[in-house]
Parts: sequence; structure tokens; C-alpha cells
Amino acid sequence: MADRFGIDAALLPLLPPDVARDYGSVVLAQSAGQIAASLFPEMVRPRAKLRKMMQCTDAGSFPDGKGCGFFRCPRCGRDSGWVYASRTDMRRGIPCEPCTNGEPRPAR
Repeated sequence: MADRFGIDAALLPLLPPDVARDYGSVVLAQSAGQIAASLFPEMVRPRAKLRKMMQCTDAGSFPDGKGCGFFRCPRCGRDSGWVYASRTDMRRGIPCEPCTNGEPRPAR
């Protein structure tokens, strides 16, 4: 029978000791992903490396009517030139490949 956290009492012996000790606390309710990771470690995928993003400094449209943007990296100072970009790309930015791949920054 499941309790208020949705954990079956039969699963309690299967939980790691630190989680079983905190059973019944709010910490358990917030760490459901950690419980799944401890029960099924082969299913946990490694997290992707964070990308360094270029910011849109100017936006417009090409003669064919599609949106474009001019992007500059605040980290290394490189610019992309005018590239096709959606509004979402302009808000979010596009990845700076040299910074994301760990290449050294150029001298300013």
C-alpha cells in the first residue's frame, strides 16, 4: 500500500540507506529522480555539456522574407555574420562552437 509520498512500503528495504533514513520527510518527495537513479542506475543518462551561446545583436530579414540575425559571443567576441534565424533563435541565441568545444579565446 502506498503512503502519502506514493512509495510502497514493500520498496522501503530496496531504497539506499540515506533515503530510507529520510523516509517520511519532504526531502524524499523532492528526490524522486534520485530514488529512480539509485534503483535503476543503468537507465540514467549522462547530462549534456552546457553550450556557450552567442547573443543576437541585430535582427532583420533577408530579401526572401525569412528572418535573420547577427550574433556575437560575449565570451570570446566572435561574430557569426548574418545567418538565417527564427525568433526563438534570436531570443535564446545560437551556440558559439569554438567556446563550446573548449578552444582558447582569441586575444582582444
